[in-house]
Amino acid sequence: MKKRILRCLLTGVLTLGFLPLFGCAKTYQIRYDNCKLAFIDAADAAKAGGTVTLKKGVVTDTIEEVYLDDRILQPDGEEDDCLVYRFVMPDHDVTIRVTSENISAVTRTVLVDYYAAAAAVDEAPGEEEGYYEIVLYDDDCAELLLEEYTNGGTPNEQVRSCRVPREAADEAKTLIERYRMPEWNTMDDCDSLEGAVYVCRFNLNGSSVRVTSERMPNDGMEALSAIRTLLQGYLN
Repeated sequence: MKKRILRCLLTGVLTLGFLPLFGCAKTYQIRYDNCKLAFIDAADAAKAGGTVTLKKGVVTDTIEEVYLDDRILQPDGEEDDCLVYRFVMPDHDVTIRVTSENISAVTRTVLVDYYAAAAAVDEAPGEEEGYYEIVLYDDDCAELLLEEYTNGGTPNEQVRSCRVPREAADEAKTLIERYRMPEWNTMDDCDSLEGAVYVCRFNLNGSSVRVTSERMPNDGMEALSAIRTLLQGYLN
């Protein structure tokens, strides 16, 4: 009899101990700092540990950043022409806020501009269609502005933008100097690429310099690829 009672007590204690692990997560509030209307069917609450999905329409000529409390949420893809943000609900209430910056009215200086396009419709340089371009700007803000255009000039054009540290410009300058890109336009021994056009425009002591794959050294494509990879690394 005593053993049976003890066994029942132990079973009860173990059940209570593991109960919080199974279906008993607490629900917490999701607050919006004057931005709830910017999201589609935004949830007001979620259980701790659950995944919260937010969908937000894309606003042109504007850089927007979505914050979860003090942490920036990065888009997790696109659905139905909306940016999708996801996060795991913590065990406390959270606040969502959105900051925006109109870039159409801001004076921007091009620091580095990488461009690639096919020379013919049926020959694309690694892109589905249209042109590819990624540009690093200085718009007198604490950080630099980076914009990427995929399938540019077509109905499928996609644009991504973000803020990056000023060190990105220093790294690009290092590559430009390493591959002696300011000298490409005056060199005698040069190569020319057929089938596609690659262009890199960069700021040199306040002046804009433009070099292309139509006149470049033997390691010219390596240089252009290095510029693109560097900038894409900051965007990703």
